[in-house]
Amino acid sequence: MVDPDRRPTAQEIEELIDLVRRDPSSPAFIDLGEAYLNLGRPKDTIGVCNLGLEASPDNLEGRVMLARAHAQLHQWKEAQGELLRVVKVDRSNRGGFALLGEVLLRRNDYERAVPVLQHAQNLDPTSPAILAMLKRARANQALDPPPAQPTPVPPRGETSYGMKSAPPAQPPPRRPGPPSAPPPMRGVPVASPQMATLAVEPPPPKPKSRVMPIAAPDSQTYDPTATPPQMQAPVPPPPRGPKPTAPPPMSVEGVRPRVISAARPQNAAAASLRQSAAVGESYLNDLLTGGLLDVAGVRVPDVDFDLRPDRRWGRSQRRAFIFLFVVLVLGIGGGGTWYWWSEKKKDEAIARYQKETEAAIVLGDYAGFRTAEDKVTAAAKLDDKNLLTLAYSVEINGLQALLYGTFSPDGPAEAADKVLKKIGKDIPDDGPGSRQLLIGRAALDLSRLHALDKGVASDKLSEVEKSLDTYLAKHEDDRWARWLKGRAELAAGLRRDGRATITRAATGDDGLVVAQIDEADAFVDDGHLDKALPIYNDVLKRAKDHPLAVLGRALGRAEGGIDTDAALGELKDAFVDGKTPQRVTAYRALARSLGNLATESYGTATEGLLTAVAAGDPAIKLSTPQPLLALGDERFWARIAWIYYVKGNLNAANESVKYVRFYGKKDPEDYPPVMLLVAADSLANGLPDRALDLASKIEGVRAKLIRTQAYIDLAQYPEAIKEADEVTKLAPDNNDALVLHEEAKMLGSAKDSKDRTDAANALVGLSRKLKTKLPSHALGYAYMTLGNAADAKEAFTKALADISDDAPNPVAYRTETGLAQLAFAAGNIAEAGQHLDNALQLNKKYFFARALQAKLVLRNGEPDRALKYIEQLIKDTNGGAGAGAADLQLTAAEAMVTRKDATPADKDKAKEMLKAIKDKVQPPTEVGRVAALIDPKLPEELGVPVPEPTAPDGAKPPKKTPKHR
Repeated sequence: MVDPDRRPTAQEIEELIDLVRRDPSSPAFIDLGEAYLNLGRPKDTIGVCNLGLEASPDNLEGRVMLARAHAQLHQWKEAQGELLRVVKVDRSNRGGFALLGEVLLRRNDYERAVPVLQHAQNLDPTSPAILAMLKRARANQALDPPPAQPTPVPPRGETSYGMKSAPPAQPPPRRPGPPSAPPPMRGVPVASPQMATLAVEPPPPKPKSRVMPIAAPDSQTYDPTATPPQMQAPVPPPPRGPKPTAPPPMSVEGVRPRVISAARPQNAAAASLRQSAAVGESYLNDLLTGGLLDVAGVRVPDVDFDLRPDRRWGRSQRRAFIFLFVVLVLGIGGGGTWYWWSEKKKDEAIARYQKETEAAIVLGDYAGFRTAEDKVTAAAKLDDKNLLTLAYSVEINGLQALLYGTFSPDGPAEAADKVLKKIGKDIPDDGPGSRQLLIGRAALDLSRLHALDKGVASDKLSEVEKSLDTYLAKHEDDRWARWLKGRAELAAGLRRDGRATITRAATGDDGLVVAQIDEADAFVDDGHLDKALPIYNDVLKRAKDHPLAVLGRALGRAEGGIDTDAALGELKDAFVDGKTPQRVTAYRALARSLGNLATESYGTATEGLLTAVAAGDPAIKLSTPQPLLALGDERFWARIAWIYYVKGNLNAANESVKYVRFYGKKDPEDYPPVMLLVAADSLANGLPDRALDLASKIEGVRAKLIRTQAYIDLAQYPEAIKEADEVTKLAPDNNDALVLHEEAKMLGSAKDSKDRTDAANALVGLSRKLKTKLPSHALGYAYMTLGNAADAKEAFTKALADISDDAPNPVAYRTETGLAQLAFAAGNIAEAGQHLDNALQLNKKYFFARALQAKLVLRNGEPDRALKYIEQLIKDTNGGAGAGAADLQLTAAEAMVTRKDATPADKDKAKEMLKAIKDKVQPPTEVGRVAALIDPKLPEELGVPVPEPTAPDGAKPPKKTPKHR
C-alpha cells in the first residue's frame, strides 16, 4: 500500500536524482529510494540502491532500504541476503533484525526466526509487531499472506504524471494483413515530465487496444485523426510482369547442370536428414539416443527416406554433420572446462577454509577451536582425502586435548587418533601438512603423559622433545612449536628451561597468547601475583573472556585472598554452566573452592572441591573425596592438596600430592606449589624449623602464612608479627593472617600489658565473628603457653564444640593435643590419654602428640615401650624439632634409667643427654627430677634445681591406665 501523504513531489525527486548523479556515494540515494517506495515503485528503489551500494558498500541503511524493496516484491531470499550483511556488522540494528525475522517467517524458517526476533524485541521491547511475530515463530505459525505488490502512483500534486491525454478516438478500419510489430516508444519519464528516472525501466507491454500511448513531453502533438504507424495498411507489392520465355536450347555436352531452388526450405537440416543415406541416419540416431547429442527439441523420426540413386548429398547434409561435430567438440570441451573450473573453485574453497582454520586457532581460545572444527569439517566435505585438511584436523584436536582436557569417547583426542590412522605415512617431511601434523602429534602426546606408566611416559616425552628440536632447528620462529617445547620441558621437571622457552614464545607484539598465559601461570606458582596480573590483563585485551586467562587470574586471586569477590564474580560471569570443556570445568570449580574458603563459605567450598575432583576424573562420584589421576596437571593436583590441607584433611592432602608427577629422566627441579605443600606438611607434623626453611624459599601469601605459624611454634613472636603484617597489606581480609597476628601479639607482649589484653580481646572478637574455630584455638594455645591452664582449657573446649563442615577447625589435632597436655600436667592421665587418642586419629604424624604419647606410656610404668616410641619418632623426624627435640630427649633419658635392666652405660648416656639439654627444657625442675633418678648429686653438678623428695604427682605410683597408640 502507498501512503498518499508521504508521496514526494516531482521537484523533490528531480533534486534527489541530480544529487545522486553527481555523487553516487551520497546518502541522497537513500532518500531517493525511499521516495520511490512511497510511489509504489520498489523496482526503481532496487536500481537506485544498487547504484548507491556499488559506490558505498558499507552503507547499512542503504542495504536495509534494498531489503525493504525486495520484500515488497516478495523476493524473500534476496531480502534475507541483504539483511544478513547488515546484522553481521551491526548487532544493534533494530530495523534490520525486525525485518530479517519477518523474512524468515515468510520463508517458514521458524527455528532461525525465533532468536532473531528475540534479539529484535530486546532492541525494541515496546514494538507490538515484533512481539506478535515472535509469538507466531515460537508456535511455528506462518504469518498472514503478505500484501500485494504495490501499484505505482504519480508524484504528489500530479495525475497521470502531469500530462494531458487526448480523448480516445475510434481508429479507422484497416486492411487485413499480418500484424506488424509496434514501433519503439520513447522513454516515458517515471519521476516527472522533465527528467527520466535513474532506475532501469522494463520494456513497455504490448498495447491491448488501438489507442496510441501517451507521447513524451518533447514529442509532437498527438493527432487523433492520424492513423498510427502500426495500424496503417501495408504497402502492396508491385505487380509482377509476364513470365519471360525460356532461352533457346544450348549444348549441354560435358556440362553438369546446377539446380537452383526457387525458395530455401525453412528447415534445411531436416530436409537433408531425410535425404541422407541409411547408414548416416542410423549413425545420427545412435548419437541422439545415446545422449551424446542431447539437443532439446531435436528428434529423428523413423520414416522412409528418399534413397534414389540420382540424389546426392548437398551442402545441407555437410552442414548438419559439421554442426553436430562442432556440438560434440564443444560439449566435450565445455565439459572439460566446467570440470576444470569446478575443481579450481573447490581448491580455492578448501584453501580458504584451511586459512580460516589457521586464523581461528591463533588465540588458543575454546571458541576459536570450535570455529576451526567447523572450517575443517566444511573443507573435508569438499575433499575428504586432502592431506593438508587432515593435518589441520590433527593439529586442532591435539591442541584442544592439551589445553582443554576434553576426555570422552568422542573427544578431540580420539578424533585425532582416527585421522592419524587415515593419514598413515602419506605426508612427507617438510611437505604440505607436515608442520600441522607435528604440532598436533606433540600436543596429543603431551596431553596423555599422565595416563602412562612413568617409564613409558618418559620415553614418549623424549620422542616429543627430539621431534620438536629437529623441527625448530629449521624453523626457529615457529612460536607454537617453541611453546610446545617449553611445555615438554616443564613436564620433564626442567622448570627453569621450560619457563625460558615459553617466555621466548610469548615475547613480542605477536607473542603466542597461550604462551603468555603459561608465563603468567608460572608467576602465580612462584607467588608473584603482582607480575602475573599485568600479563593476564594484556591477554584479555587481545582475547576477551579467554577461558584460560580468566581462570589463571581468578585462581591467583582466590588462593591469595586478594580481590576474592571480584574473582568469584568473574568465574560466574565469564562461563556458562554445562557448556565448558572438562579442564575448564575442573579449574573453575577449583578456583571457586579457594575463593569460598577465603570468604568462609566452607560448605560451598567443599562442593566446589568435589566438583573439581570429579571433573578431573568423571568416574569419581561427587560424594567421594578421594582424588584419582585423570587430569594430569601438576598445578591442579597441588592446589587440590592445598585445599585439603586448609580444611584439616591431612590424609587426603598427602594422597593428592602424590599425583603431582614429572616425567623426565633427570630429577625434577623444585616446584613451588609442591614445596609449599611440603612446608605445610612439616608444619602439620610439628616440625616448624623445617617448615620455616622451606617456606623461606617461596614467595606469596600462602608461604607467608606458613612462616608466621612456624615463627609462633618456635616462639619467635616479633618475626611472626612482621610476616602477618605483610600478609594483611597484600590481602586485608585474610582471616588466617588476622588470627595469627593477634596470637603472636598476645604471646610476645609483656605480662599484664595492655597489648596482651587487647590481643586476647581481639581473638575473642574474631571467634564470635568468624565461622572457623581458629581464633578459639589460638586463644587457648596462647593461654597454655603463658601458663593460664584454666582459660586455655576453656578456649580449647570452645574450639572443639559444634564442629561442622560449615564451622571447621582445621587444626583440631593441635587442639586435642593441647587439652591432653593440660590434663597430663594436672595428673589426669585418663583424660590426657583420651584427648591424645583423638589427636593421633586426626594426625598420626604430629610430633608433640607422639612425644606426649611416649610420656604417657612412661608415666604408666612402661619405659621399654616408651623408648620404642621415642626411637621411631627420632627416626621419622631426624632428631625432632627445636625445643620439642630437647623435651623428647629428656623423656628418653628418664626411660633409659628407669627400666628394670638399666646398665651403668645407660645411666652415663642419659647423663650426657641431660648435659646437652639442661638449658633447653622448661621448666628446669624437670631436668633436676630426671637427674636425681640417675644420681642424687647430679642436679647440683648440672646446676639445675634440686627436686622435692616426692614426684610431682605424689609419692605413690599412678594407677595403670589403658595403653595408647
